[in-house]
Amino acid sequence: MKLPLSILFFGIFFLISSLFSNEVQTLVEFLKNNKTHFLFLLEPFDGKTPYGLKSSDSFLRDLQFVEKGPEEPSFELERDSLREIFLEKENLSLQVYSYLEIPEREKIRIVPKQKKFFPFGLPIRIFIWVYSQNYKGNLKLILNHPRYGRKIVIVGELNFYGWRRLEAKIPIFGTVSRLNLTRKEFFELEEIFLDFQKSQKSGTILVYLDRFLVLMENKELPYPGIEIEDGWKLK
Repeated sequence: MKLPLSILFFGIFFLISSLFSNEVQTLVEFLKNNKTHFLFLLEPFDGKTPYGLKSSDSFLRDLQFVEKGPEEPSFELERDSLREIFLEKENLSLQVYSYLEIPEREKIRIVPKQKKFFPFGLPIRIFIWVYSQNYKGNLKLILNHPRYGRKIVIVGELNFYGWRRLEAKIPIFGTVSRLNLTRKEFFELEEIFLDFQKSQKSGTILVYLDRFLVLMENKELPYPGIEIEDGWKLK
């Protein structure tokens, strides 16, 4: 017996929503019970930090903030569950619009025009909302540190339609000793970039970015009278 497509779609949607709900709840409980970590809103893509778009010699290189965002209930669920971080309601996303001539040779580079530093501590995990049209490519980050240099973090594949919350570990700094971090050295988001496979067809590329969170580990354990770090923390 075949199920109607509407019922099948609802079942898949409910399953994905349930899984996301569990992920958010797990994160919230972890932060409440673990004082050595905190969640930081690195970039809401609200237009306050300007970005530049760099790609190969494409005739189409458009980057702007637009009133578009995820309409999925899971997006609002994240906001409701992490109210102390999202103090303001965001209504903008970063639109990336470009053209690929030879996809496997080209990268679309999204670079902040102002220094974009992480708060003091060690980045452990990142979360970012992305809109894609099933591209054969990846979203990646370049992080920089004055002592440990530039590192590439693979966030996730772009082979999906619509909005999706991508999540990735940052294992490259897992061996960095917390004792070696100083208050004069901060991790920096140097670049967000898209690269593509040979199977990707030439043509226009339309991607949106929204709500970039990072899970940080404190270098120092909290104690009465300790200096409070900058950034929004979930208490």
